Amino acid sequence: MTGLLQDGAMPAGPLLSVDALCVQFDLPGAKATLKAVDGVSFEIGRGEIFGLIGESGSGKSSVARAIMRLAPIAAGAITLAGTRLDQLQGRELRRHRRRVQMVFQDSSDSLDPRMTVRQAIAEPLRMQDAPPADAGGLVASLIQRVGLDESHLDRKPHTLSGGQKQRVNIARALALSPELLVCDEAVSALDVSVQAGIINLLLSLQQELGISVLFISHDLGVVAHLADRVGVMYLGRLAEVASAEALTSRPRHPYTEALLAAEPEPRPSTHRAARPPLIAGEVPSAANPPSGCRFRTRCRYVRERCAAEQPPLRPVDGGGLVACHFAEELVLEGRRA
Repeated sequence: MTGLLQDGAMPAGPLLSVDALCVQFDLPGAKATLKAVDGVSFEIGRGEIFGLIGESGSGKSSVARAIMRLAPIAAGAITLAGTRLDQLQGRELRRHRRRVQMVFQDSSDSLDPRMTVRQAIAEPLRMQDAPPADAGGLVASLIQRVGLDESHLDRKPHTLSGGQKQRVNIARALALSPELLVCDEAVSALDVSVQAGIINLLLSLQQELGISVLFISHDLGVVAHLADRVGVMYLGRLAEVASAEALTSRPRHPYTEALLAAEPEPRPSTHRAARPPLIAGEVPSAANPPSGCRFRTRCRYVRERCAAEQPPLRPVDGGGLVACHFAEELVLEGRRA
């Protein structure tokens, strides 16, 4: 199991800590800065699956790319098992990159069409100077671990289905025995039936290897099924963090309630009254966010204080964290049975 000490005990403390992370980009042709991530903090435990959800433009993918050191970090810290990833450069960064691997959304673009599956999975090993003899056996083991067989190894990506390509991408990500697997919308481009297979694969890999997973998606239903805890992002900040069960049964932030209300009904019925939409309008620009609470322009519970003060992400009774001034007063509706 990944990350165990010699006596079989798990090291103390979280595997990953993200502290006050800021990611920003200069907008071409404009004298403005887009703060894609603005002061985000969370932790991922060893062997934990942590979900991160939000609409497009919420900053969740920028968080993933910052952890991978693929996005510019303007401020904050990213610590993996005591090592500050945000401070690494050159050879040290390359050495530690093997500890965190990523599975991207587009399974086709992630694979070189000129490479066979065997070559694609072995590529990370070659770049880390693994002996060819060792790589051969590991590649065969990995392809079986992700639910494919050795007959796939000599095929090119264009002969594979979308689900098979994503399984190859997962096998390649596991080649270096990472401690953390970052999945950025890894199932969103797949059919629902194929999504279920990939989600079950990730669950079995987490149980078998003890690996930690950061799973990013816009689909709260998928994340709630897979993750132990969930962080809800809105316009570059965290609105709520809680266990998946608590988040879906008793949301504490109005944005979480709105996301739950927008989920498709599990058992649609002509006798059930239509649920009114709890959120309207578009996400404001991250280059010019609203004052105070960033969700206030779309919140049905908005009050005067919401425009004047930015709510901190704070603990609430019953566990979890929420960035809402009135979380204790609001009675919000969870997922329908």
